[in-house]
Parts: sequence; structure tokens; C-alpha cells
Amino acid sequence: MSNQETPNETASHEAYLNLVNHSLQGLRILQNGRVIFSNKRMEEICGYSLTDFQAMTREEHLGLVHPDDRERERMFTDNADFDKGTAPAQIEYRIHHKDGRIVWVEQYTVAITYNGRIAYQQAYVDITKRKKAEAKLLRYQEKLETAVAEKTAQLQESEHLYRSLINLAPDGIFVHRDGTFLFTNPAGLAILNLTDIDDFVGRQLSEFFSIKQYELAVDRIASIRQSGESNPIAEHQLIQAGGNRIDIEVKGVPIEYQGEPAILSMVWDISERKKME
Repeated sequence: MSNQETPNETASHEAYLNLVNHSLQGLRILQNGRVIFSNKRMEEICGYSLTDFQAMTREEHLGLVHPDDRERERMFTDNADFDKGTAPAQIEYRIHHKDGRIVWVEQYTVAITYNGRIAYQQAYVDITKRKKAEAKLLRYQEKLETAVAEKTAQLQESEHLYRSLINLAPDGIFVHRDGTFLFTNPAGLAILNLTDIDDFVGRQLSEFFSIKQYELAVDRIASIRQSGESNPIAEHQLIQAGGNRIDIEVKGVPIEYQGEPAILSMVWDISERKKME
């Protein structure tokens, strides 16, 4: 604290430090290549205190990054735009916790003025649980895709088994063609806040999306048709029956349904995960 600070300035400074030290994000400030500040949450995320950071050599500091992510993190540091006034630059990577654990972090970096000189403020979010959930979801999705592909090829011989697999799946599975819904499973009805399959078949995709979200969905469907392949998972916002909006993830694959081309979409409700983020 400077000797020229007024009592009001001192109180504001102390209030700011209290806010920073109780932040849910890990916060650090780097200046001239050294860590000159880190808060309590940063120590919880990685296990290292400000004193630990300040005692590290540059090599030891870089060694905290997982070996498989070091080159990507280095390129990010070399190429990202950290100019003051620009939006924070963002990257995800793994670090070694002091106790040996691997922790996934989301890092945001922005240039600031600190004590009259240029510095870099970094905010860290522990996304380990999210990454584990995504990996589990991907494994399930791959298994489901394999099962759907196998059962589709044998549809005439194994209709009962196929229907059982779809109906027991915990995630929403939808079949649609030319913007019209043809089929969904019980989990899909729940995602749309519907209870009766008869209220679903024949309805339009456009009924459950805003104009902008529907346009994005149409573009993705066109891409699947053109490529003949599945597309990456994407986030959308869906409007349920009744008007409630929820966040979803969607992956679409081209299939043949009742003898004609259609799209099978797998849908996951990620509203709770988005709230946590």
C-alpha cells in the first residue's frame, strides 16, 4: 500500500484483496516472467503457493504443464494476442498438481497495468470433472454409434433388439427427415417435455428452436447430407414444449429409415453442466 493512499482507497484495496482471495477462480499476476501474485484458489487448484511459484526456475515452472500439452501451451504463449484492452486469450491444458494428480485447467490471460508497469493477469478454472465427463460421454457415444450402425444393418432380423436398445438408452435419440420428426425414444420425449409419442411424430424441428438456432441446425443437417458422414458434437439451445429453454449437445449421423435417407441425432441435456460452468 502506498503512503499516499487515503483511508477510502485503503478500504477499497482491502475489499478488493478479500474478493480476489475468495474467488472461485485461481488468479495469478505475472510480471517480467515472474509470478508476483497468486490467490488461495490458485493454490487449491495446483497445490503451489505464491512462495512456491517465486522459488521456481523457469524450467521448473514450465515443468508443471503436462508433457503432451507443453508444445501447444508454448505456441499459445508465443502467438496469442495479449495486448491490453483485448479480450482474454483462452486455452485448456493439463498440469501436474503438487500431490502428483493431473488437473485439467482452463486458463484466461489478459494484459494489465500493475504498479505502473505491464503485467499479465491469468485466471484458472479447474475443469477436471468436466473433462472426465466428456471422455465418458465420448466413450458411450462411440459404443452407441457402433451399436446403432450394427443394428441398422440387421434391422429386418433384429427389430426387437434394436428397439430395446434405443428405448433403454438414457440419452435422447431422434430420427428426422426434411425437418420433420419421425421417431424418438422415451429419453427424447423427456428432453422435449412431451409424454406421448403421438404428440411428437410429424412435428417440425423448427417448433423447438429459435430462428437462429434452427438455422444453425439446418446448416449442420445439410453438412451431414453432403458429406454422408457424422458431424462433430455441437451445442444448441432447445425450446421445450411449454417454453422452457435448455442447453443440449447434439451429434447427427446419416441413416436409412423405413427405406429412405434420414438423420439420426443423439441429444444430451447439458443444462446442469452449463450452470456449473
